Amino acid sequence: MFLRTARFYDLDMSDLATHDLAFYRRHAALSKGSILELACGTGRVTIALARAGHCVHGIDLSQSMLAVLEEKLVGESAEVSERVTIVQGDMAEFDLERQFSSVIVPFRAFQALTSFEQQRGCLLSVRRHLEPGGRFILDVFMPHPHVLQRWEGAADHVDWVAHDPESGETITRRSRCRRIDPERQIIYPELSFEVTSRDGSVRTFADQLALRFFYPYQIQTLLTTHGFRIEEEWGDYHRGPLGYGPEQVYICTPIA
Repeated sequence: MFLRTARFYDLDMSDLATHDLAFYRRHAALSKGSILELACGTGRVTIALARAGHCVHGIDLSQSMLAVLEEKLVGESAEVSERVTIVQGDMAEFDLERQFSSVIVPFRAFQALTSFEQQRGCLLSVRRHLEPGGRFILDVFMPHPHVLQRWEGAADHVDWVAHDPESGETITRRSRCRRIDPERQIIYPELSFEVTSRDGSVRTFADQLALRFFYPYQIQTLLTTHGFRIEEEWGDYHRGPLGYGPEQVYICTPIA
């Protein structure tokens, strides 16, 4: 994911890209040890937690995203960068040969695991890497039927426009849903970044994604059948009830 467009990822400063940071900082403060972040990407959450004083171990499949994270760490203080460890790997199955006080999968990244085998492998790997009494936090979006119907076949949508003062470039992000597979519950979005240079020339970079959507009972069943007890479940990052917000946020502990 984000193989061609990683360098534009952090330009998104919309509420959707920032509204979860206070939530993760608050829960990180309850951790008594290191945190494992799956699909850490460019370090949006990783660096925020490291700045708050936490040791964070990040794993991501995209070397392009990790390259951006590494570049950002160069600009951080030694105190912050030394708290961060990153490794390229697949969250569908991994073995870091250690355990963590908490494992988090922010910003709906779990939905990139489109097969049951991948989902099972991820949850079993998380279970092995959690200390007794540790916390697992998982977030996926709530698939409201009317939203899914509106997405399918919709025209390109402009999500945001940003200006890079250093390069003088203007970047426009567009998104569209190429198709929806209702039987497998997979949406196929495309993100494209139109880059207009100072001289007026235009280049376009795009990535095509595949995301599995889940209804609450499906996530709840996945978690409980793979050794987790759901302690809290919310519909947003402000503790709104499940089903009335855009998110499904689950806070779990491993069953002994």
